[in-house]
Amino acid sequence: KTPAYETVIETKKFVERLQKEGLIARLMEEKELVDDLKKQISLLKETTEKVKDSAERFNILCSNINDVVMKLKESQGTLWKLLMSDEIYNEVVDFIKDIKQHPWKLFIKR
Repeated sequence: KTPAYETVIETKKFVERLQKEGLIARLMEEKELVDDLKKQISLLKETTEKVKDSAERFNILCSNINDVVMKLKESQGTLWKLLMSDEIYNEVVDFIKDIKQHPWKLFIKR
């Protein structure tokens, strides 16, 4: 669980506790204030759920990215070598520049 998720949960608990005791309990006598508080609490609950869902999706995304990177590292294949080798990268860039300047080279057999 992320710190943001924990903060939202603690805020939710705090608001619910305020509903049951103290000033909020006294304010419950006022219909207009009660309705407004209910709306705000409902919005907070919706926001909490959205944050929770977003945090879960973000964790899944990070896990998937980590899996891809680990598979790239383990395979040590072409893509990993391209990502990790400045020399290969520079050769590819030079090749592309050369083809842009001399596209006819693609059609000549040697």
